[in-house]
Amino acid sequence: MKIIVAETGGFCWGVRRAMDKILDLSRKKEEIYTLGPLIHNNQVVALLESKGVKPEKKLENLDKGTVVIRAHGTTPQVLNNLKEKGLDVVNLTCPKVGKVQGIIKGHINKGYQVVIVGDEGHAEVVSLKGYSNNTAFVVGSVEEAEKLPEMEKVIVVSQTTFNYDEFFKIVDKVREKAKEVKEFCTICDSTHRRQDEVKKIASQVDCMIIIGGKHSANTTRLAEISKQYCPVVYHIETEDELKGIDFSNFDKVGVSAGASTPSWIINSVVDYLRFVDEKSRFSKRVLGIVFNSGLFRGFSAFVFSYGLLSLANFQDSLKFSVIAFLYIFSMTLFNGIIDLEGLRFSNPTKFYFLKENKTLLIAIGIISLTLLALLSINISLNVFFIILLASLLGLLYRIKLRLKGRIMRLFDIPGSKNIIYALAWSIVIVFNPLFIYGKSNALSSFLMFLFVFTVVFVGSILSDIKDIQGDKFYGRETLPILIGTERALRIANWLVIILILFIGVAAITDGQNFSMPILTMLFGGYYMLVNKLVVKKRNVSPLYYEFLLDNFALIPGLLAFVFSFFK
Repeated sequence: MKIIVAETGGFCWGVRRAMDKILDLSRKKEEIYTLGPLIHNNQVVALLESKGVKPEKKLENLDKGTVVIRAHGTTPQVLNNLKEKGLDVVNLTCPKVGKVQGIIKGHINKGYQVVIVGDEGHAEVVSLKGYSNNTAFVVGSVEEAEKLPEMEKVIVVSQTTFNYDEFFKIVDKVREKAKEVKEFCTICDSTHRRQDEVKKIASQVDCMIIIGGKHSANTTRLAEISKQYCPVVYHIETEDELKGIDFSNFDKVGVSAGASTPSWIINSVVDYLRFVDEKSRFSKRVLGIVFNSGLFRGFSAFVFSYGLLSLANFQDSLKFSVIAFLYIFSMTLFNGIIDLEGLRFSNPTKFYFLKENKTLLIAIGIISLTLLALLSINISLNVFFIILLASLLGLLYRIKLRLKGRIMRLFDIPGSKNIIYALAWSIVIVFNPLFIYGKSNALSSFLMFLFVFTVVFVGSILSDIKDIQGDKFYGRETLPILIGTERALRIANWLVIILILFIGVAAITDGQNFSMPILTMLFGGYYMLVNKLVVKKRNVSPLYYEFLLDNFALIPGLLAFVFSFFK
């Protein structure tokens, strides 16, 4: 069964902006209220409530704390009432909605009658109507437009999430009712693109799944549009609603989501669909185990280590590569279990896998650490102590500590995860065998250390970029959250460029062989490919993304192993 996931599904810019600001507020303020639910998604609203953000529908119940105006906006009258009460008001009205409010306000003062094309009673429409002094007509169909009275001069605006095609049909009908008509198609660009993509996908598939709140107007509209092009359409809020549905008769299934649907819910639905397919269920479950347990990452570390050590003519490549596998596998597994709640938002499938198999996986992790200790001691005590320190660092940096009355973790320091993670890989793969065991010259060892550190550091930045929405919900302050996605990506780009230049110049000036520079350039090419394929795209499967990032280690390792035969 082929699954086609819409690129435009999920949070729109306005919702993302509101969510970012309210999550930031929740960390600074104690009492926060939203005038009605912030967005039309029950799961997100419940999550915000757990963070102390409470929705309140009645204005009279608000007499203290911070009041947040949601993305849909509110009326001027409500804003004035809140200010008169002396409340701290944070206005998170979407700028697109604010623009429509301004158009209405400007034309009301010039004597124009206002027609709002939208859903009567919808929060955004109520706010827009308030800017017309509640004199605007609200029409949601051509039939309703036919009932409008005769008018002199009219402006027509739209609810920002209305059906694009339907809007112009209604405008044509309004023109019959007035001498002068000014139309403003105020449907948001993202809404237009989302609806167009849904039409395209729905016309190609046997079944269409629309994810989002049942009370969300824009999501409901996506489901209605889908029904015009696809015979089977399901409007769901979570993957639980898909259980019991027989998908065996569908060759292609399309998935899109409303503007208030977070990425982790979309990923949960898509992963459910991937695993529900009877024809490939077993193979996909095996893949799920391999990736979610950390086995594939451990294997990548093994190949990375073996390839680089073979390139350096290291005689004990296999032993140290097994150490790399056991260490990375154990740390990946235990860190996932320690930070289980964080995975709920960034990788729900991995979250449920670790939660359901926690006891067995802990036992496997302990066995892996025991084998790691025994193998390290067998090589030398120096190797054992280095691995012991690296293991403690790998586990303790996620453990909560109380310092000066505050509970914090090393992990919570922005950028610390990326540095510690890259250092751990570099120590285990390069420092341990080459510096401690003394099998290579200093420059070659340093270049390999630099190569491993940069490859892993850059990969961790891209991983944080992918997890940015879930990390914000969980309350993490990663590098992309702190400085922004574009700046974080710029840092990654420059690190790759500097690595290529540094290793190239070092190889030329020292007269070394050119296998490392070639390897570095190939890594740079693969990095650019991953950037183009997935980094800036939305709704990419966490498993697929993880596979591509783990290949940062796997591919250079394989190439280094091939190069070692030509030395």
